[in-house]
Amino acid sequence: AEIGLRARLLKEKEGTWLPTTTVSMELGLPVGDPLEEIGLKQEGYGWGIQLSKHLEQKKIPGDLFMHVNLGFEVIPNVKQHNEGQAASKPHDLREFSYGSGLVWQPDAHWSLFAEFFGEIEEEIKLNRRRSDQEITLLPAISFRDEFAEKVEWELGAGFPIGLADANDWGFIVKLKLEM
Repeated sequence: AEIGLRARLLKEKEGTWLPTTTVSMELGLPVGDPLEEIGLKQEGYGWGIQLSKHLEQKKIPGDLFMHVNLGFEVIPNVKQHNEGQAASKPHDLREFSYGSGLVWQPDAHWSLFAEFFGEIEEEIKLNRRRSDQEITLLPAISFRDEFAEKVEWELGAGFPIGLADANDWGFIVKLKLEM
């Protein structure tokens, strides 16, 4: 489970080349069972940056945006747990994430997008730290609205397709609230 905080540092101004810039911090909570390869037994922390730019165009109705994401996460003091054996010495595991996407908003409520993202993630194998890279393509759709004029909500679904060492396919449902 992850809890995050995002803050917009810079909002794009029409007619300039500067993108909207957002930074984020997150805290990973210890949930799951590492013996089952689900979750971790300790907390982690991370931060990221997102750049988003409105693309001026006249050929299709609605708005077109492009965004780029970069992230870094640390999970300190991870030990490999093998059934019937002592745990390995602790390692600080790191994860680098990157991505880019194109978003089309035909109106104020609907968004269609395609994202390309990857992760370089470290894990412990044979008491040594090693890294793997996963690359995924994510076509998705979302619907957004607001209520009480102050709370914006968004519900989206996507179908991730693994391109390199990622799961071959999957399904994502996301609910987001902004106040």
